[in-house]
Amino acid sequence: MFNAKKQLKRIVRRTFEFIEYERSELSDVTLPNQRPFQKTVHLCLCTDGVSVCNSRSFSIWPVWLAILNLPPWLRSSVNIILGALHAGHKKPDFDEFLKTTLKLHNSSISVQLPDRKAKFKVNISLVVADMPAKAALLFHTVFCGRFACPTCLEKGVSGTNGTGWYYHFNADFELRTNERFIADSEAAQASG
Repeated sequence: MFNAKKQLKRIVRRTFEFIEYERSELSDVTLPNQRPFQKTVHLCLCTDGVSVCNSRSFSIWPVWLAILNLPPWLRSSVNIILGALHAGHKKPDFDEFLKTTLKLHNSSISVQLPDRKAKFKVNISLVVADMPAKAALLFHTVFCGRFACPTCLEKGVSGTNGTGWYYHFNADFELRTNERFIADSEAAQASG
């Protein structure tokens, strides 16, 4: 596995002057035993499966983490963290696959900067994935269908000749609720 925390520390150390952090009101005051202020580093987790050599049976699944605190022009390949990598004939078991990467969420790191030691909280604030990858991350068995959106109840429309599902924008969409998820799950289970 890849040491995402070590990679994150290295990037924060290299780019700390670009990370927008809030200074505490006491940051310019030197106090005995002063604790360094703490800033949250927000991460974006990205994943997708990629077929290798035109093979539908073998794929690679990388997990990338980008630091959202950095300006967009600095979120390049040199400032991207490789959290995990899976290669095989099946999709990864995401429970195991992401275990070490997800340990970063709600953790903290200490980084020695040129003039001080700084402590940062770490938060995975955003996940970017296409529908098949998102379904795998959410442990869904399929990613497409009439009501495939995990956020709303907007009904999909089947494309001509079975070319896929399309979801039109509707400003008055109904959001899914926990109660509705449970009721729909029970109804699906009862119908077999």
